[in-house]
Amino acid sequence: MGRFNVVDKLNRYGMTGTAALAGHGFRYFLHKHVLRRRYLTRRIHDYQMSLDLSDPGLSTDIAIRGTREHQLRWILQQTLESGHAVLDLGANIGFYALMMARLVGPEGRVFALEPERRNFDLLRKNIALNDLGERIEAFQLAGSDRTGSSSFFLSEYSNLHSFIPVSEGGNSIEVETTDLSTFLEGKPPIDLLRMDIEGFEVEVLKGLQPAVEEGRFGGAIVFECHSPRYTDQHSMVEPLEWLFERGYRAAWLTSSHEGNRSLREHGYEPERVIAFDDRRSRGVYPDISHRDAINLICEVGGVRDVVLLKGR
Repeated sequence: MGRFNVVDKLNRYGMTGTAALAGHGFRYFLHKHVLRRRYLTRRIHDYQMSLDLSDPGLSTDIAIRGTREHQLRWILQQTLESGHAVLDLGANIGFYALMMARLVGPEGRVFALEPERRNFDLLRKNIALNDLGERIEAFQLAGSDRTGSSSFFLSEYSNLHSFIPVSEGGNSIEVETTDLSTFLEGKPPIDLLRMDIEGFEVEVLKGLQPAVEEGRFGGAIVFECHSPRYTDQHSMVEPLEWLFERGYRAAWLTSSHEGNRSLREHGYEPERVIAFDDRRSRGVYPDISHRDAINLICEVGGVRDVVLLKGR
């Protein structure tokens, strides 16, 4: 997580915020290294989360910082409304599922899919911790373009498990997959699909095509971009072109960080710049042309989030 730089923290958070951050860091250290406890419960935004301190990834990050991906939270706040239905793929332990459940309110629904058992168990625990069982329905599944099972490659970091192996010889398990268009049958119209699935969004978008073609899905599509995993053999170009031909547009792209100027070099200026740690920030860039979106997402890189909306 890096050393605690007091000057940076004071500049970013002020005296009160810096003291709070230091307090959370101390609490994390106390529970993990002194009390030897595996789980820590803390308040995140307007909900509670139980965090697995044995996970050096998402749980540890949230335990210390209390949040993450500020630019995506802003996008979700702009996009979701009370009563909306949301599909959350790669729900992990529920950071976004809980956030979105609060945003859509008591009349809204969140369908949360997470294939890995330990993540899924903690997801369900966090749903119960916030008494959101009637608003969030969890499935131990992975969204895909086919129903069946597939090898799922495990990472030391709980938020980096993937269907796409990073290296040879990694540990893998078999998980259930569902064709996304089939999964949506019988569900209310989905207003937003969110996914952070380490490159497997290519398969998900292909699995979504029948539902789009049949008019059963026309919601927003929000995903974390994984440009290095989009290759000629695993192309994101085709799914994006397919969606653009059917009325979707790149409403927002966010920069991986503002030090990367690929979006600005394509002639775009951020609608908003949002800090995500002490030294770096991400820009939220609106109204990207089809050609530039494909180029930036699939070739150039420097993109963190992609937000596709249908119509103007």
